Amino acid sequence: MLVTRPTTGKKRNKIVKKRERMAKKRERIANMRERIAKKRERIANMRERIAKKKERMANMRERIAKKRERMANMRERIAKKRERMAKMRERMAKKRDKIAPFPAGKAIIVKIPPVNLIQFRSISVSMDFCKIICRRKRYIRVSVISQHSPKRYLMKVISLALSFINLTDMAFLKLCQYVVECMTGNTAFPTPVPALEAVTDAINDYSEKLIASAGKDLVMVAEKNQSRLFLESMMAKLGLYVMFTAMGDEAALKSSGFPVVKERTTRYITNTGNVTLTNGVTSGQMQSRVKSQKAARSYQHQITDSEPADNTVWDIRTVSTCKYVFSGLTPGKRYWVRVAVVGSADQIAYSPVASMYAQ
Repeated sequence: MLVTRPTTGKKRNKIVKKRERMAKKRERIANMRERIAKKRERIANMRERIAKKKERMANMRERIAKKRERMANMRERIAKKRERMAKMRERMAKKRDKIAPFPAGKAIIVKIPPVNLIQFRSISVSMDFCKIICRRKRYIRVSVISQHSPKRYLMKVISLALSFINLTDMAFLKLCQYVVECMTGNTAFPTPVPALEAVTDAINDYSEKLIASAGKDLVMVAEKNQSRLFLESMMAKLGLYVMFTAMGDEAALKSSGFPVVKERTTRYITNTGNVTLTNGVTSGQMQSRVKSQKAARSYQHQITDSEPADNTVWDIRTVSTCKYVFSGLTPGKRYWVRVAVVGSADQIAYSPVASMYAQ
């Protein structure tokens, strides 16, 4: 018969503590396994992202390769185009050498072959040697090559205003009647195209339909608009005939009754006046203002915190309006302001200097 010896209190406590340590160790092992599982999951996600990134990089390399191929093709086309341009320049140089110079001191008439009637122009020059370079809407550029140095001239060509969109119905009717009256018996235009009888019939038809559409009937208004379109086309053809026949003669063009396109005139800057300084909405702001100029392209509002002298450096603010608000100024400090009005053809005008304390 076995006899078990009873455990003492100290041994019992050691066993309890040992069991607690084992339980904590098992808990730490379980937490470690969870962390390892999460880390493996993160590694798997990272590998997926790396795989996707490699795929995107491969696609990008393909696109870059295609783009390089397109750039190479473009370079080839540019090289071929440059080669064609070089050959064209050689042909032009050979053709230029074949042109014999005109006698010096004589006036010559240079006519440009018309692409259409609007582009037909005639110019008269008195030069040793001339050649047409290009055409514009209202100008002809002529390159005059003398024995000393080449020069270029822009020769003005007068043209007619053949757009009738901005005219009212009654104003357009009066203009057509006036043109027919001026063209009738005009020796400068012996055989008008279209004939004045056809234009007169179209004017009478348009006049009748204009009177009938006074009641705002939709059908009559539509017929009137159709008649006006037909008359506008006839007037445009007649205007083209006038420009073709007149060959740049201003007197003949004006005798036809058609309005002549107005020449562009250079606008000049007048007196800018004094600068008006006022306080801004908030502290540290100051507004400068001068009289508005029609010829102005821009305004330079200039400010300085020292009394102006010959070597003063101005803080320039370029705007498109005649007024400007300076901000970020020191309250209680005195500032000097002037405005420069900038126009075309290097025009610039300065206003008198004004001063004011910032609020």
